[in-house]
Amino acid sequence: MANDATKTFVAGDGAVWHAPLGTALPTTITGTINPLFKELGYFDDAGVKRDEPTTDAEIVAWQGAAVVRTIRSKHSVTYAFTALEDNDEVIKATRGSGTAAAYTITGKLPVNEAFVIEERDGTTLRLTCIPNGRVTDIGAMVNSNAGISALPLTITCYPDANGIKAYVYKGTDDDSSF
Repeated sequence: MANDATKTFVAGDGAVWHAPLGTALPTTITGTINPLFKELGYFDDAGVKRDEPTTDAEIVAWQGAAVVRTIRSKHSVTYAFTALEDNDEVIKATRGSGTAAAYTITGKLPVNEAFVIEERDGTTLRLTCIPNGRVTDIGAMVNSNAGISALPLTITCYPDANGIKAYVYKGTDDDSSF
């Protein structure tokens, strides 16, 4: 197989949206996003990081100490990014309720929601649609005179009724309203 530089992807732009659990997700990269989805705002230039840690166990036979099978005991999918905006949608996604002007910190997990992550490289679009996710980690926010207050967030994906944690669509799209 020959190398092909056109198959590379640089996510130079994008967005993250959230909506109530059960909101219809995009099923292609064309068209419009459901108006129930609300954008979370600016993120830092590190973009969005997907992580899929797994835990596998090897089954070893007595005869010859040969590995005869591998079983997966854990698989998770997370998406992490750092929010630069202190807005109502970030507060709703991280606290469950409230506004940027007034919210409470309780330690309770926010509600599960649907998420859409858009990543763009020119006219190439990749959409990650998370039917059942939750902000499970809120990192340390540093408030100082050395830079903007930024909030690291991690979304954990849970399986939908079909056992799918995230649907990913990629293609060329000049007419999408995403």
